[in-house]
Amino acid sequence: MTNKTHKPLEITPISAWVEEYEIVHLPYAQKNVGLRKVDVMDILMGDGQIPNVLLSMIQGDITPTQTQNVQMEGDDFKRFRELLDKLARACFANPPIVDTMEEVQEGKGILSSMIPFNDKSLLIAYCMGGRAQFENATKFLEQQEGSVVAVQPSDNIPSESEPDS
Repeated sequence: MTNKTHKPLEITPISAWVEEYEIVHLPYAQKNVGLRKVDVMDILMGDGQIPNVLLSMIQGDITPTQTQNVQMEGDDFKRFRELLDKLARACFANPPIVDTMEEVQEGKGILSSMIPFNDKSLLIAYCMGGRAQFENATKFLEQQEGSVVAVQPSDNIPSESEPDS
């Protein structure tokens, strides 16, 4: 019978839990950020409210790249945006996502609202397939856009303006 001495267990330091991040170029923001891969399913299942577009992706009916082309309305779109904000908060290592403009001004991070919707949508592809999947999704979206230019909503529309009939 041999007497083996066991090293006592020690708590793993927080630094070992924090994953390394990868520098990725966001095509719509035209900025480089440090992203870490996270478990998309964990974030999806967090509140149990999975948007239909993601159910289709989970079931294999569409790929992460194709989520951009799915029409969403009302609550489904709202849940999808909320999911993307949670995903951005989890993925963005550098700069981190912060809660207030005051924190942004102090240089502590950026607001999720500063990240274009299309870049946040690409995070799904990044988490599920890494940089290669992210770059494939980027190329796919660039091909789909052609000469269409995104227009931002404006609060500066004169009250006398009316839509065409």
